[in-house]
Amino acid sequence: MPGRNWSIVGLGAAGALAVVISYVLFLALAAGCFVLPVLLFSSQMITRSPVAGLLLSAFGFVAGPTIFWSLVPRRDKSEVQGIAVDMSRERPLMAEIEYVATALGEPLPREVYLIPDANAFVAQPGGIVGIGSHRILALGLPLLVALSVAELRGLLAHEFAHFYSGDTRLAHGSSVPASPCCAFTRT
Repeated sequence: MPGRNWSIVGLGAAGALAVVISYVLFLALAAGCFVLPVLLFSSQMITRSPVAGLLLSAFGFVAGPTIFWSLVPRRDKSEVQGIAVDMSRERPLMAEIEYVATALGEPLPREVYLIPDANAFVAQPGGIVGIGSHRILALGLPLLVALSVAELRGLLAHEFAHFYSGDTRLAHGSSVPASPCCAFTRT
């Protein structure tokens, strides 16, 4: 049985290989959709059944570009459902964020949001496949009211760990979490 690190590498390599194979298959399918009309017109099928040949050709000319277009990475346009915090005016909060970021050796988020949920999350929206994205941090108002400074630091450390581990780099399309993975409940 391989060691744990090798199994993680193996699973990562298998996942990357599955993505590459799916792209190759979809590119081949799209190319086939373009080739289909050419084959139909070069063969005698179009003269035997003109309606079927024209319908298949129309399908090929619509499906091919659609498949190619679906494979192109898109810019993430998600928005945080909260209020942007002016960090120049909120020095105590900024000091805590800077403290944790410095302690963990992580860059500061470009934007900090205040959200109405008892939740906190980080994301990297914008860019294409993680290139050109920027870091954001969202903190729930109920958390800021309920947490002590030490608890807030723990929460911030947890969120910065998501940046550190790379959880947010390639999670585009839904970079703002749909589920409260970091929801806070006090016991």
